[in-house]
Amino acid sequence: VDQRDADARQRELQRVAHAAPAGRLAPCQRACRRRCVLLLRQLGGPAAAAAEDGAEKTKIMEAHAGRSSYVPIEVLRDVPDPGAKAAACWLSAIAKAAAE
Repeated sequence: VDQRDADARQRELQRVAHAAPAGRLAPCQRACRRRCVLLLRQLGGPAAAAAEDGAEKTKIMEAHAGRSSYVPIEVLRDVPDPGAKAAACWLSAIAKAAAE
């Protein structure tokens, strides 16, 4: 995420909404945003990899609740838990966006 793009989007939103900048909190907001992006760049990839690994490990688990519990185990064999897979996909997308 390019800081200039984020700042430009914020200025445009303020212009369209006729809103004043955050005032004294604006520098804090910018610093927090930069820090979050830096953390995501550092930790996003490993977090996404760990989530994907965890999702893969659910293939051997038997569902006891939720929609998957109604499906015969033979059908779900070698299929990761959909929620775990979705979380891994979200983390991967966040990590990729932060890396750009």
